[in-house]
Amino acid sequence: MSDDNQNPWQSNSDNSGATPPPPPPFGAQPPEPPQEPPQPVQPDPIIQPGAMPPPPPQYQAPAQGTYYSNTQGYNVAGPKNDPFAITSLSTGVPSIVLTLCCGIMGIFGMIVGVIAIVFGILSIGRIGKSEGQLTGKGMAIGGLSCGIASVVIYLAIVFLYLVLGFTDLSTVS
Repeated sequence: MSDDNQNPWQSNSDNSGATPPPPPPFGAQPPEPPQEPPQPVQPDPIIQPGAMPPPPPQYQAPAQGTYYSNTQGYNVAGPKNDPFAITSLSTGVPSIVLTLCCGIMGIFGMIVGVIAIVFGILSIGRIGKSEGQLTGKGMAIGGLSCGIASVVIYLAIVFLYLVLGFTDLSTVS
């Protein structure tokens, strides 16, 4: 018997002539595997009249900062945004609005801008020292930039008012 005429279902080492069972006809479902017998259901314990039922099991909350299946205590939430960065951005943006809306009285906007600058500088330093535990460098830079812009805009308004004698900024084109 040559290798070209050998049945593909037969292995080279087994020449017993056994063939696998034929496949089921087209569209027929394959036979289902045997199922395990159902387990008997445990009946509820009988409670005597007048007796108190047993208390429900106590709920135990997962450990703080861990995921339910995490028993090693690793922090799942990841790094946090630096609160100083959030403060810097949330004071920097309104400082520009206050400076532009109030004209020469934009000193309030400039004060808020200086606060944004201080918090932005502090936040960038804290984020750099935290070794990846704090994030938000972009917010800190944004607040710092807005604070600097607010101070520059206020100084430009004061320059226009004092040096050039503008009393109404609508005349500036």
